[in-house]
Amino acid sequence: MYSVNRSSSSDKEEAIVSELERAISLVSAALTTKETGASQKLREAANSSYRKALQLMIQAPPKGRPSSILEKLEQLERLLRELESRQKIPLTATSC
Repeated sequence: MYSVNRSSSSDKEEAIVSELERAISLVSAALTTKETGASQKLREAANSSYRKALQLMIQAPPKGRPSSILEKLEQLERLLRELESRQKIPLTATSC
């Protein structure tokens, strides 16, 4: 019975890592695209994966590889902040 729980925990951790990696990939693509509409869709998809990973972490807190998950989470949050800062339009540019 212990191996079933451990396997289940491992599967959930893999799902968390997978969602975080997907989100990182999507944000990276959003940072490189010049098209506003595509960037917005990529950002929305990345945020969806981010929320899904967080939900998985709430349902089954990681035990086996928390440092790996935390590193990916920090990388994703850093990229999301960078994307947000790039998408902000300075007020002086729009007031002309």
